[in-house]
Amino acid sequence: MNPEGRGPAKPVRVGAGSGTPAWPAGDGAHASRLETVASWAAVFTIVMAAVTLLGWTLDNHVLTSIKPVWPSTKPNGAVCGLLLGFSLWSRLGRRRTAVRAAGQGAAALALAISGLSLVESAVDRNFGIDELLFIDQATASQSHPGRIVPFGAAILALLSLALLLFDTRRWRGRYVAQALVCVAGFISFTVLLSYLYGVDFTSGYTRVAVPAAVATLVLSVGATLARLGYTPLAILASSGAGGGVARQLLPATVIVPVLVGTTAVALWRLGFYGVAFRGALVVSYTVVMLLAVTVGICRRLDHADAERLRVSADLAAANERLAGTNARLAEANTRLVEANKRMHEAIDELGSFTYSVSHDLRAPLRSMSGFSRILMDEYAEDMPEQARGYLDRVQRSSDRMGALIDDLLAFSRLGRQPMSKREVDPAAIVSAVLAEQEGDRAGRPVRITVGDLPRGVADPVLLKVVYTNLLSNAVKFTRGRDPARIEIGSRRENGRVVFYVADNGAGFDPRYADKLFGVFQRLHRSEQFEGTGVGLALCQRVIARHGGRIWAEAAQGKGATFFFTLSEEVSA
Repeated sequence: MNPEGRGPAKPVRVGAGSGTPAWPAGDGAHASRLETVASWAAVFTIVMAAVTLLGWTLDNHVLTSIKPVWPSTKPNGAVCGLLLGFSLWSRLGRRRTAVRAAGQGAAALALAISGLSLVESAVDRNFGIDELLFIDQATASQSHPGRIVPFGAAILALLSLALLLFDTRRWRGRYVAQALVCVAGFISFTVLLSYLYGVDFTSGYTRVAVPAAVATLVLSVGATLARLGYTPLAILASSGAGGGVARQLLPATVIVPVLVGTTAVALWRLGFYGVAFRGALVVSYTVVMLLAVTVGICRRLDHADAERLRVSADLAAANERLAGTNARLAEANTRLVEANKRMHEAIDELGSFTYSVSHDLRAPLRSMSGFSRILMDEYAEDMPEQARGYLDRVQRSSDRMGALIDDLLAFSRLGRQPMSKREVDPAAIVSAVLAEQEGDRAGRPVRITVGDLPRGVADPVLLKVVYTNLLSNAVKFTRGRDPARIEIGSRRENGRVVFYVADNGAGFDPRYADKLFGVFQRLHRSEQFEGTGVGLALCQRVIARHGGRIWAEAAQGKGATFFFTLSEEVSA
C-alpha cells in the first residue's frame, strides 16, 4: 500500500528526485547517453522552431512547410516549439534553480498559447492572438488565418502540460506526464505517416504541418528519454541482456514497418502490382526485414555471451588460484603459529635454564668466596706473599663471576618482565639514579649537567634500568678526567624526542660500535674498567621493547654520547 493507505505501493525509483532522471539502479552509463539524446532532441526542437520563424520573417514557404502545397507551421506554433524545447532542456543535467524555474514558466506560457488556440477553435471565436507576430497571407482567404490547427494545438497542449508535471513531487503526476507525452508522440507519428502514405485523416485546414509534426515527435522522444524511469521503456537504460536487446530491437520495430509500408505504397502507385498483391508483398517484405534484424541481434548476443563465458572461465580460474593461495597462506600461518609457540616455549625453557644454572653456580661461588676470605682473614700472616696473591685473585674472580651471574639473571628476567607503560617524568628518574650513584662519584671532580627532559610514555622501572646503566658507564669511563663532565638532556629530530647521555671519558673506536649492545661484549680491558658487558645489552632490550632505538657516537679518548628514543611520547 502507499503511504496514504490507498492503492498499490509506490514503485521504488532511483534518481527520481526533483529534476533528476529516474533511471533504473546501476545503469548510469546508458542513462547518461540517453539523457544526452534527450538534450539533443530539445536543441533540435528549438532549431526547428527558430528556422520556422525565420521562414515567416523571410516569407519562405520551404522553411515553414517544406512543400508549398503542404500546410505551414503557424508562428504561434513555432513560438510554442521554442518554449517547449527550452523547457525540456532546462530539466536535464544539473541546471540552476533559476533556469529550471524559467523552464517551468516557458511550459506554462506554451500551455496558455496552445490552450487559447484550442478554445478559439472550439467556440469559433478570435481572441486576437493568431496574428500577433506575422500576418498569414497564405490562409487569409480562410476564416481563421494564422491560427494553430486543432490537432497541432492539442499536441502542444499535451506536451506543455506534461512538462509542467515533470518535476511534481507526486509520483502519479510523473506517470501522467509520461502518458501525455506518449499521446502527443503518437499523434505526431500518425500525422507523419499520413504524409508518407498520402492519406489525410483530417480535413485540409486541420492538417498539422510537417515541420511541426517532426518537431513535436522529436520533442516527445526527448521527453520520454528524460524521465525514462516512469515508462515501460526504462529497460533501455539497463546494462543487462534485456537492455542490450531493447536498444537494438526497439528502433527496428519502428523503422522496419515504416520502411515496409512506405515502399509498398510507392511500388503500388508506380503500378508494379495491384491492390490484391500488396498485402502479400507487405507481409513478405516485413518478414525479410525482421529476419535480418533478428539475425543481426542474435549474432551480437551470441558474441556477447561467448565473451561472458570467457570472462566467467577466467574468473573461475582466478578464484581457483586464489583458493590455492589462501590454502597455502593458511598452512603457512599454521606453521608460523606453531613455530611461534615453540619459540615461546624455548624462551621459557631458556629462562628457566638460565635461572637454574645461575642459581646452581651461586653455591660453589659462595663457598669459594667465603673460604678464601677466611683464609685471608685468619691465615694471611702464615702464608707467603705469593699465596696471598693467589687467594686475592681467586676472591676477585669469584666476585666478578657473581656479578656476571647477577647481570645474566637480570637480562633473562627482563625478557619476561611484563611492561606497564604510563606517562613518566625522565627528570625525576634521572634525579633518583644520580642520588643512588652518589657514592660512586665521591671524592671525584664530576660535573653533571641535566638539561630539558620532556615527559614521555614508558615503563618507569625499565626506563630507570636504562638511565642506571648509561650513567654508571659515564661515571666509570670518565675516571681519570679532571674534571669529568656528564651531560643528560634531549633534543628534537624529525618531530621526535631523542634523549641522550654524554661524557668526556675514554670513548671507544667507532668501528666497533655495532658490538656495544651485545651480551658480554666489551671494548676495554677489565684491568682498565671493570664490568661484565651486560649493561648496554639490557639498555638495548628495554628500548626495543618500547619500540624505540638506541645508538652511540664516540671517538677514542674523546668521550661518548648514547642516544635513545621512545615509541610513544608526550609533547614537551
